Amino acid sequence: MAVQIQTFPPDTYRIFSIVLAYFSHNNRLPQAIKANNKMPSSLIVHTVLVCSRHPDLADVRQRVLEKAGFQVINATDLISIREACKKHKIALIMIGYSLPPAEKRRVWHEAHESCYQIPILELYESGKPELMAGNALFTEEARTPEDFLEAVRKILKAK
Repeated sequence: MAVQIQTFPPDTYRIFSIVLAYFSHNNRLPQAIKANNKMPSSLIVHTVLVCSRHPDLADVRQRVLEKAGFQVINATDLISIREACKKHKIALIMIGYSLPPAEKRRVWHEAHESCYQIPILELYESGKPELMAGNALFTEEARTPEDFLEAVRKILKAK
């Protein structure tokens, strides 16, 4: 009988060890949460809303982000963006490079209206971004999955 070993991303092992450490010392995690009235930052799972017109691209981004420990919600139209903002606590909105400039502006406007003060990351392939970077709008030239993953981590770390 063969034994199959499941591997997890390095961040997952760190989270497991932190949780285990808290619970192994007199069940301190609930007390720490009550005392600080919040979850320790190393245990927070951020939710990223991925906006893309192509489900295949959205699925690839979802797999990359989930492998890195993020929760991901895909949105393919303005209605799904609005609903996701109402139902979930979104930490970051990602607008993919497959959207034409006019559609990116509509998505940005809807995301800005529905998820007020949530950072928005516009991915672009090469050249110049279609949207102007500002307060809560970040742009990143994403040639590889590592590029946009690095941008997501940097934005959420600064938040």
